[in-house]
Amino acid sequence: MSDICQSCGLCCDGTLFVSVPLEAGEVDWARGRQLPMFEKEGVSFFRQRCACFAADGLCSAYDSRPAACRRFRCHLLRRLEAGEVTENRARAAVEQAKQLRDRTTEELPGDESLLKRVDAFVKSLGDSKAPPDGALLAFRREKRQLISDVVVLSLLLQQEFRGPKKDGQSDGKTEGDRL
Repeated sequence: MSDICQSCGLCCDGTLFVSVPLEAGEVDWARGRQLPMFEKEGVSFFRQRCACFAADGLCSAYDSRPAACRRFRCHLLRRLEAGEVTENRARAAVEQAKQLRDRTTEELPGDESLLKRVDAFVKSLGDSKAPPDGALLAFRREKRQLISDVVVLSLLLQQEFRGPKKDGQSDGKTEGDRL
């Protein structure tokens, strides 16, 4: 694990993904750790924030983590390893994302993943049933900084951590799985 990974954890804390797919042999592993699970189209998943992600930014089950976790290497890490970005630039991107995540999390408290809370917030901004007294406009003005943080965080996550997709490439996530 790179030092940059240990300082980040966005792939484990529910910022990048709302769920992680499990292979058939990993379901018991996840149940044994009491990870909240669900099944979709015959595939088992556990929900993010991963219960194995500790406050110190390390995975408490690192040596036995699921295959999807073993395979995942964010765009920023791949670029760092290829010498396309410096360690300082990578750390700055991680720090900026974590600050935006923290501010957004503070403004949108709840038990669901940050992605789900942001999705609900964004949908509320486009509510076509706005009251005639301009309450929605007032709400949008009041939440201007949060709206800005959500947009910047979304762009930063896509550009730095998910990276560009090649034609026809899928990361197995649905639009509801990402910010």
